[in-house]
Amino acid sequence: MRSLRTLAFLVAGCFFMLNLDGTIVITALPVMSQDLGVTTAESGLVVTAYLVALAAFIPLGGWLLSRIAAKWLFTGAVALFTLASRGRRAWPGSPVSGSCRAWAGR
Repeated sequence: MRSLRTLAFLVAGCFFMLNLDGTIVITALPVMSQDLGVTTAESGLVVTAYLVALAAFIPLGGWLLSRIAAKWLFTGAVALFTLASRGRRAWPGSPVSGSCRAWAGR
């Protein structure tokens, strides 16, 4: 019973972080646009990349979950997020940074 409760809190925490991340991106979009010197419409590509990546990985996650243990799938997702976040920092302002931003989901 305790492990089910722990799992429920883990899943709820992940959903909370997902919703919080999307809210932060939308709220910060005008300031990000101003800081980067682009229009809000141009920086909307960040939000589009985020939503496309999210939409693509939801069915893929379900498919992978039927083939891989949940523990390893979650660990791999966190590792991918971490690597993409580091890649975004390593190549700022390049197309690689945009791709890493999409992979990181932000």
